[in-house]
Amino acid sequence: NLSLEDLFKIRPELSENPYLRTISEKFITGVLSAKGTTEDLDVSNFKLNWGENTKFSAQASLQNISTTEAFQFNIAQYSLTTNRTDIYKFIEEKELGISIPETFKLNGDLSGNLEEVRTKSLLESSQGIVSLKGELSNAEDIRFNTTLSIEDYRLDDLLQNPKFGLLSLELSADGEGSTMNTIDAALDLKIKTIDFNEYKYENLVFNGVLNDGNGEFTSNYKDKNLNYDLKATVDLDTTNIT
Repeated sequence: NLSLEDLFKIRPELSENPYLRTISEKFITGVLSAKGTTEDLDVSNFKLNWGENTKFSAQASLQNISTTEAFQFNIAQYSLTTNRTDIYKFIEEKELGISIPETFKLNGDLSGNLEEVRTKSLLESSQGIVSLKGELSNAEDIRFNTTLSIEDYRLDDLLQNPKFGLLSLELSADGEGSTMNTIDAALDLKIKTIDFNEYKYENLVFNGVLNDGNGEFTSNYKDKNLNYDLKATVDLDTTNIT
């Protein structure tokens, strides 16, 4: 068990930090089991709890901890559970502009180094389910490849707007370039369902292609409540829609 109140007795000035003061409201408990060296460290069990509702656990292997250029990590399994009450102790709801889930659990894996990262993660919450699989590299060039899926997400609760209902979508995107302004990329978005004003819109599809930072995003849709034909041209940070 760890209480920051003990630390404040040694370093009273730390008690003036609002985040540390908030953390000190609950006991911190944890477990760490690891073996190896800085060249190859196996963390078989890491658990960190803040109070009863916020918990983090992981199993990981770390290589070349003392050498920045050669450092690598592989978090084979991680899990974070918390709730709205604990998060709002650190940030005001009005600052977010949205309402976060009452409860949620994030789990998955994470690997890479200081220039590349890969993950497969799943967020299960009281508002809905979000899954992400992707990789991002910022080495010599920017490179990314990702797929995102959202299932039955409660936009009404997230946005605090009763006009919305559930949202389900699939997004895939990949790209590569020396800078974001000169990137080659492709994006495909399918909004499978979205509820608005007590009406369910289905299968809205958006497609986009960028070559050297220039390209088009297109979409068209027609039903009894919505009819549009969209073409957006993109040139670096200037966007024209016709």
